[in-house]
Amino acid sequence: TAGKELAFELEEKGYDWIKKEFAE
Repeated sequence: TAGKELAFELEEKGYDWIKKEFAE
């Protein structure tokens, strides 16, 4: 599912980018 792919991407890139996404 897309959720599993997303989780993999999060582990790959790290959570910094998602923190920046929600920071705005």
